[in-house]
Amino acid sequence: MRGQRLLGLLGFIVFGLLAVADGIYLTMVHLDLSFGGGGLGKICHALSATGCSVTGGRFGELFGIPVSLLGGAAAFALVVLAFVALFRFRREHDGIRDVLYGASLFAVLVSLLMATFSLIEQAFCPFCVGWYGLNVGMLWTARKAAQRPLKEVVGAAAGQVLRAPGLAGLVLWGATTAGTYAVYADRHATMLEEELAYANDYVSRLLRKPPVDLADIGLDSPEFARERVGPEGKAIAIVEFSDFQCPYCSRAFNRLEAYKQHTPQPIEFVFVNYPLDSKCNPMIKDELHPDACLAAYAGECARREGVFWEYARTLFHNQRELGRESLIGYATDLGIDGQAFDSCLDDPAVASRVFNDIRLGNRLGVTGTPSLLIGGYRVKGVPRRPTLDRILNTVAERSK
Repeated sequence: MRGQRLLGLLGFIVFGLLAVADGIYLTMVHLDLSFGGGGLGKICHALSATGCSVTGGRFGELFGIPVSLLGGAAAFALVVLAFVALFRFRREHDGIRDVLYGASLFAVLVSLLMATFSLIEQAFCPFCVGWYGLNVGMLWTARKAAQRPLKEVVGAAAGQVLRAPGLAGLVLWGATTAGTYAVYADRHATMLEEELAYANDYVSRLLRKPPVDLADIGLDSPEFARERVGPEGKAIAIVEFSDFQCPYCSRAFNRLEAYKQHTPQPIEFVFVNYPLDSKCNPMIKDELHPDACLAAYAGECARREGVFWEYARTLFHNQRELGRESLIGYATDLGIDGQAFDSCLDDPAVASRVFNDIRLGNRLGVTGTPSLLIGGYRVKGVPRRPTLDRILNTVAERSK
């Protein structure tokens, strides 16, 4: 029995340390996402089409503190308690082990709540899902260490909240949260200062060249997929040349989707197809993205049905499944008749419409995706949030 307690505590520590590491990484991603996202989320995007975007979303903070930071601090506090419990493992009953069991059960319940939020957002963070599994592992090992039935442990753990084991855990959690949040806040302030300096320099260089007249090249046409967001007023156009099979385009799309929730400016997003596939794009010599042309046709068919943006989100979230049957299936999920959509994919008018997009991109010198025009100014990639704010504010001032 003592051996089982010991193994349970050692297993708990291993799972707990992994949870601490996960919390640190997700807090760094949260910090990065607060500025619009960058390199830290690459691992997330390699594992999931939505990456770890939910970490920086509306459910990613509690009273201004990242949920990942709170969870990581809690895991650290429990690991410290587990180390103390190692030196007391010979005791038949130990209040610390009861606290570990009760806290782990609570962590699993919180995991279920966070998983529900992910379902609401339709964004599944792989490192969050991994953390849920670690919480289950901590619960299982805590049960082995406590060697009590669940009913007994819940009561015992509740009774320890205002005693030394429970109070020690709460103090450790509070102190760890305060310390890590101080580091987080300091890093946030430093990054903000750096971002603003970069944004000012970037915008000054960007505006040296004259903007493209969007009306003159036909980008004010209703034939393009358009979505207006933000407050009332004259909207600034953000034109995105994109490819549904391009991983960087997926990240760009997700970053702009997140920006829509925070934009201080009225913006009109315009989507222009530029598939990197020789089957429909004469400027591409190889089939870099063999499903990109058909996906572009599908996007145009969805636009005709009035559900382009919903359909585009689905395609970017499922880039590995862009075959014909999948494209039709995504359409039927949005209420489009599957047979009619199948016929639309072969409509010469649809292919012609996509080719017009490609021809426009070639005329503007687009050579890769994603490429943006913001208020007519050519922008490479998708700027982070402070730089995007600075560009939009400057363009808005110039257009008055």
